[in-house]
Amino acid sequence: MNKRNSNRSCRKSSSDGVAEGLESHVRDGLTGLYNHRFFQEKCAEELERAGRYRYPLSCLMIDIDHFGQVNDRHGLEVGDWALKELAGFLMVHVRRTDTVARFGGKKFAALLPHVSYAGAQTLAERLRTSMLKLRYTTHEGQAVTWSVSVGISSYPEDPIDQKGEMLFFAEKALDRAKAKGHNQVCLYDEVGKEFDKEVPSIKWEGSQMTELRRRLIDISEMSKRAYIEATKALINALEAKDRHTLGHAARVGQICVLVAQSMELSQEEIRIFEHAGLLHDIGKICVDDAILLKPSALSSGEYEEMKEHPLLGYQIVKPIKFLSEEANIILHHHEWFDGKGYPDGLKGGNIPLGARIVSAADSYDTMRLAGARYQRIMTSREAAGELIRCSGTQFDPEVVFHFVRCLVKKGDLDPSGYDQTKLNESMKLRAA
Repeated sequence: MNKRNSNRSCRKSSSDGVAEGLESHVRDGLTGLYNHRFFQEKCAEELERAGRYRYPLSCLMIDIDHFGQVNDRHGLEVGDWALKELAGFLMVHVRRTDTVARFGGKKFAALLPHVSYAGAQTLAERLRTSMLKLRYTTHEGQAVTWSVSVGISSYPEDPIDQKGEMLFFAEKALDRAKAKGHNQVCLYDEVGKEFDKEVPSIKWEGSQMTELRRRLIDISEMSKRAYIEATKALINALEAKDRHTLGHAARVGQICVLVAQSMELSQEEIRIFEHAGLLHDIGKICVDDAILLKPSALSSGEYEEMKEHPLLGYQIVKPIKFLSEEANIILHHHEWFDGKGYPDGLKGGNIPLGARIVSAADSYDTMRLAGARYQRIMTSREAAGELIRCSGTQFDPEVVFHFVRCLVKKGDLDPSGYDQTKLNESMKLRAA
């Protein structure tokens, strides 16, 4: 080879290497799809183009339901398989002009130029039903199934002016899909319509009215937060009567957040469960101090009066419309998984998930700190052991599983410091 050809070959090799480097910079290593950063940039470009040439643009935000739980039970190999399968399905069913990315972790996103809500919903439903047909058989012969939740935003049907709004609206719709029970497709437009039902006398017309609706949704959220903050003052006053219970409600609320995050629930569910954790004992403001502060065991009559506090709390919170879900959790946070709790003797999955989480969080903090007035406080290991011992009877084994996982992650519990066999047995019985 002469020197000129050799130099040309070297330049071509160098050019190919740069191209490969640039391509790998915008690609996800596991699935081969575009990555989060590239998708953000592409979204801005596509939205600008859609606005200039006046055509629709839709965004799908896709999340694999309960992905972390499957990883924990069956290993990363199973999770990676699901991620690749979903990526493969998306690449087969989208057009060359569409952009598909792994948005992060178990979340995927797709940009669909020239596609309105109707077309995006059709694709999303096809994706949702196809995922239900996927089966993975583990080395132990267990069949693992999957579902996805999908949120959709669409320009110009939604009031989108910038790429951040398009992604934000799609994620809001995804949160709503997961809050409705997972394995759902939800349009951002539906989120707004649900709000419209709360204020039916207002007729929305034009972009200014749509913007006003968005602001009112934000104000509604601010009002909810303001009420929670105001109620905290009442709870703090209640807890201040007994130094051992001071901070109990806040700790229960924070534990609820950690457990709900471990269970990969939606942001909306996490907020609801946190609020319920903060408010779970609000009914005790109606219980006589002589009972609340009694240092010895309660009499049967006193115990029956104390058992009224979930119902009293429910009656306090229920009239506040935006706390209706929290009210239901407060009412049932003393139900037992085996049906032997109160006030209604609900059993298993009939108990609201939030109530099952609050129940475990409340009991754990009582064993660790809040119950010091009338019993010996326990170590984290001892309290976790009690949760595990009572899983399947008082507590939901799945909630306990994620609770223990959180304690280990925080460093409050040694990975070998609890009865894994007992917990696994409870989980198997729950699944049976």
